[in-house]
Amino acid sequence: MKILLILLLTFSLSGYGGDNISFKGVSFSASNKKTSISDIKPIAEINANWISIVPYAFLKDHEVMFDSKFQWVGERPEAIRACVKLAKSQGLKVMIKPHIWIGHSTYTGIYSCETEEEWKTFEKSYKSYIMAFVEMAAEEKVEMFSIGTEWGKFVEARPEFWKGLIKDVRAKYKGKLIYAANWDDYQKVPFWDQLDYIGIDSYFPLSIAENPKLSELVKSWKTIMPIIEQFSSLKKKKIVFTEFGFKSTSKATISPWEHKDDGKFSEKVQDIAFKSFFQTIWKKSWFKGGFIWKWYHDHEHAGGRGDTDFTPQNKLAEETVKKYYGD
Repeated sequence: MKILLILLLTFSLSGYGGDNISFKGVSFSASNKKTSISDIKPIAEINANWISIVPYAFLKDHEVMFDSKFQWVGERPEAIRACVKLAKSQGLKVMIKPHIWIGHSTYTGIYSCETEEEWKTFEKSYKSYIMAFVEMAAEEKVEMFSIGTEWGKFVEARPEFWKGLIKDVRAKYKGKLIYAANWDDYQKVPFWDQLDYIGIDSYFPLSIAENPKLSELVKSWKTIMPIIEQFSSLKKKKIVFTEFGFKSTSKATISPWEHKDDGKFSEKVQDIAFKSFFQTIWKKSWFKGGFIWKWYHDHEHAGGRGDTDFTPQNKLAEETVKKYYGD
């Protein structure tokens, strides 16, 4: 009985899931249809153990709009909840990672308000959006929740809002909490001490030219890693790449954050980019793992030859991911 009580206490202190297993995750892209079990099984088959589910919202006149009939079905709460259940049925742990589109392909990190009234309007609607999915996360025992994604100027301008939001989330949700900072501003986030991990959307530039060699990319990671490790040590938190990935183009490692580049299709560059990541940072003790950007429904027809998007599906990189996720 004593041993059982110790085990139960350990489980409760660690949230809804253990803290000793690395995040071998994928970022699941919402679709204009409900998710089916056939969409989830291929994720488990590449040895992934986590899935990031993104309930997208939109911004209009400084108000966050979500659960709209104009949104894709897969982005709305009912479908998000169903996707959580399906993922869990396949043994996957779940992170809910809210993300907002602010229009015209504008980067979220530059969003700001001009007046206090605008900030209050925005913050009220943002909190409503977050708390709606926090309640879902608590009900479904989702293992991790991200309080936001790439809000550079918002975080810098309104730190007290974020600190208050975290307290409110903690009051309702007992899983792990994280924030997804952009790769170039994670050191400026003032509330890491209130969260369980340091989340970074990892799009660090790794080369200055097309068609790099694996050795060049490995060298770049070896330059980047000590900086991240030092920050992890300073904050006494492990690092999670809340997003990481590469397009399958010849220019994929020059500016990895670019959704549009004029590089030629190259699954080889994508593959060696993933290999450089797995051969360097993946096994570091201060690194907790991450979520590949990104993974689509209808696996059989996703990605493949000629597709220059980020997904590794049906490309060389898929086998590389499967190999390292299986180690």
